[in-house]
Amino acid sequence: MDIDHIAKLAKLDIKKEEAQKLKKELELILGYVEKLSEVDTKDIVPTGHSIALENVMAEDVPINQGIRENGKVEFRDELLKNTKKI
Repeated sequence: MDIDHIAKLAKLDIKKEEAQKLKKELELILGYVEKLSEVDTKDIVPTGHSIALENVMAEDVPINQGIRENGKVEFRDELLKNTKKI
């Protein structure tokens, strides 16, 4: 495993002492991942999340909220009152 190459790809400035430590740590991590790939998961249903989630979507209905009878946006003045005057 070439830690110097990985560091270069990640644009990291790593000293030789750090590289040796990181190499050992990365080898341990990859060894663990390899062990996980040995686990029999053929009867396990794939999930995206451990808790059943459901998107709740509101119907997309246009509304005229914020419009005055004269067609000006009701909250425009409120939004603009804190802006810098040019």
